[in-house]
Amino acid sequence: MAAVTTGRTVRLPVRRTLQNIRLMSAKSALLRLSLAVGAGRVARTLIRGGLQILCYHGISMADEHRYLPKLFIDPETFRRRMQWLVSAGLKVVTLEQGLRWLKSEGMPSGALVITFDDGWHGAHAHAAPVLQGCGFPATLYSTSYYSLKGGMVFDVALRYMLAKSRSGRLALGRLGAGLEGTVDTGDPARRESLYHTLCDIARRQMDAPERQAFLGRIAGGLRLDFEAMCEARMFMLMSIPELQQAEQGPFDIQLHTHRHRSLDRGREVLLTEIRDNRAVLEPLLGKRLTHFCYPSGVVRSSLLPVLAEQGIESAVTCDAGINRLGANPLLLRRFLDGENIPMPVFEAEMTGILELARRVRAFLSR
Repeated sequence: MAAVTTGRTVRLPVRRTLQNIRLMSAKSALLRLSLAVGAGRVARTLIRGGLQILCYHGISMADEHRYLPKLFIDPETFRRRMQWLVSAGLKVVTLEQGLRWLKSEGMPSGALVITFDDGWHGAHAHAAPVLQGCGFPATLYSTSYYSLKGGMVFDVALRYMLAKSRSGRLALGRLGAGLEGTVDTGDPARRESLYHTLCDIARRQMDAPERQAFLGRIAGGLRLDFEAMCEARMFMLMSIPELQQAEQGPFDIQLHTHRHRSLDRGREVLLTEIRDNRAVLEPLLGKRLTHFCYPSGVVRSSLLPVLAEQGIESAVTCDAGINRLGANPLLLRRFLDGENIPMPVFEAEMTGILELARRVRAFLSR
């Protein structure tokens, strides 16, 4: 399946991971010190008048955050984050209110919008009660395909299965789809190659029910309990009824394309995805949807006029930073939170320390 790799190639990702852990630990220690000496209060004063947007994806239904920490966050970690926002006195507002302030001079200090991407079931099951308890509104950008079809989001579930597998070897012949041989899933390079191969097969050869059955066979080959994963609603988006319930709760549901396809393919793909996304969500919610989230944060400047033509009033990216008065509403910046973000880093972002550091770097690089 994958090219033969040497011991050096296999060890390299491990060494890089250890280096990243050391760097993050050092960064966290420095930020703890900065917070302890009151740097957050100073930074907040210097950056007042800007709008922060905080982004989440999935809230774990089981142990997703242990294997996909950039995409999922533990429910308890999320609860602590929201409690910190309350104690810090940040002003969490709706996206509509934040956008109005970006067009005027009335932005209060500590203005914050909370967003969720994709529409994972965990946002409904775990985040909604916490948000309501804190009195926080949030915007949820929904990809509607899996809400209609049901089942697990294939590529994300597969990534988790391969990362979690303890078997070490996967017999491909048991999976069907004309596959043969055995792959060592303990080898990072072979595991990554296998991931792309299986995703390609599922995308090209299978419909939605077939992909779910394929995932079940893969889980069996990796000695994972697929039935338990399904019962826990792991890697599943909100159902259509749940989206309606979410809209009645803390969430304002908006557009995120229908199939979460990359916008690299240009204008026609974007038009199709917005049209299909709206066709599902607007009759369901009884409102016109005018806010958009770029899939995977991929932005193409050539597509901004297309969004404007479609009546899109705002669009959010995955670029960190504060949104200032007069910012382009189709290029809004957000901070992506997840289980991979230590609490000192979260606090430093929310208090403005990291924004101040970004400004200093930008100034020095001129």
